[in-house]
Amino acid sequence: ERERRPRRRGGRRGARRNGEEPVRADEAEEAERDEAEGLPSPASEASGDAEAGPRFEEVSLFDLEDEGREEDESDAEAPRRRRGRGRRRGRRGRGGAGAGNGAEANGEETSEAAGASGRGRGRASRRTAEADEPELEEDEELVPLAEDVPELDAVAEPAYEDEEEEEEEDTDGDRARRERELRRRARIAKAAPALEPEEAPRPPRRRAAILAHADRVSVLTAVLLARDVRLVEGFWVYPQEDLMTFFRSIATDLREETPIFLVGFSASPPARDTIQAASLYRDRLDWFDHHSWPPEDIVSLGASIGEEHVHILPGAESSLAAVLAQRTRRSRFSDKLVELATGRFSRHDYERWGRLWWHRIGEIASRPGERRAEIDPLLAGRPSDLAKEAATVPVPPVPLEVEFVSARDFRLVHFGGYALVVVPVAADVDLHLAARVAREHYEAQISLSYREGEQLLVLGGDEGRGRRGLDLGSMTEHLAAKHDWIEALPDDDHVARMRVHGLRDHPERLDEVIGEIAMGRSIVEG
Repeated sequence: ERERRPRRRGGRRGARRNGEEPVRADEAEEAERDEAEGLPSPASEASGDAEAGPRFEEVSLFDLEDEGREEDESDAEAPRRRRGRGRRRGRRGRGGAGAGNGAEANGEETSEAAGASGRGRGRASRRTAEADEPELEEDEELVPLAEDVPELDAVAEPAYEDEEEEEEEDTDGDRARRERELRRRARIAKAAPALEPEEAPRPPRRRAAILAHADRVSVLTAVLLARDVRLVEGFWVYPQEDLMTFFRSIATDLREETPIFLVGFSASPPARDTIQAASLYRDRLDWFDHHSWPPEDIVSLGASIGEEHVHILPGAESSLAAVLAQRTRRSRFSDKLVELATGRFSRHDYERWGRLWWHRIGEIASRPGERRAEIDPLLAGRPSDLAKEAATVPVPPVPLEVEFVSARDFRLVHFGGYALVVVPVAADVDLHLAARVAREHYEAQISLSYREGEQLLVLGGDEGRGRRGLDLGSMTEHLAAKHDWIEALPDDDHVARMRVHGLRDHPERLDEVIGEIAMGRSIVEG
């Protein structure tokens, strides 16, 4: 009875003819290499197996796969594939479809014979291949993510209407502001280190409670902060002596997860009790201030509420720069509020709604309590609605700063086609607005203003005059680099500030600063 033999598939064609199996070229090369290394060839081992018992042919699935490959692969990759196929044949050692038919007739004997043949055939090639290359890994199939999966970190925000874009002419002042902003950004980028640490992720937004000090600039700064937060639980205004009242009454009624923002408060009176009360709201209380704090109080406050929640610029005249440096939602209307707070507003905005809201902010600051409803128009940020309302109400009185400037004579310095007015102001007068009125009154392009008895000097410029803006920030940095008793302060609100140490004991240092400004015309012009 004739012995049934399986059909061959893949690289070896058909069954054996006349008792001989056709030899492929790559197998001949492997046999020659094995003989050179003193190893038994697969053919000799296969013949030994055939004499021992019936032989069943094997078909490797990898051989079938290799035949479908493109013929234009490089010759350098061909030996590597051959070694890989030999290695895979040795490991798999299983038959194809034809071998499966033989297994039905002969049972376990079929798999044992095929495994012995596979082990003998791949023994030599495995030794060579394992020494030359690492084990090949199979590609893992990635499961695609469904498109309708919602974002987990998405937080719903209230439907605040975007502020309107006013159709105004591109004036010289607008171009000057843009040019100055570009120069300021280039200066900051030049001074910044090459590698900056990654910004820490912000916590999820929640409805926040905001407390502003009872002064006009602090209230405007708190409004900018509320526009950044957008989810406002309440907006309170209190003087410094009522800070503990807020901690003991209002803050205790808030939910435990409600963030709290303080703007313009110092840690007094007394500092120990205030810091101890603030420690009850650790990790959810942010403190923004500009007053001169003792170093030990700043360290104690950072240990009580967390150092990342303390934002204090000692010696600055407002907390606006500290808020803009940490939290700000840039928009056209927010920029207008910054200009209103720093005396750089345009005549167009001031006539339409700026004068009315400057007066209203002063009234809000003079009445302690909850003022959330009164600042809603500023949170919405629609200049057209502000202008319509301003047209229906009586015109507010003239600001106090106008009477203050008109009743005094100020020092005027001329240099290189420019005029600089020196404006010392009283404690109850707004520094920026008084400097703005003085520049217009004396037709000066630059002002140097300061509060009497303090060390802070503020450089202001009329950006509406001339085609180019004035780069006053570079002038403060130049003065700070030249004199060790001058310190340049942050200008995130686009205000050039510097602290002159020892100005009370050395009043002649003011004249030195004015002389340096006069000799640095090229620096002022940028």
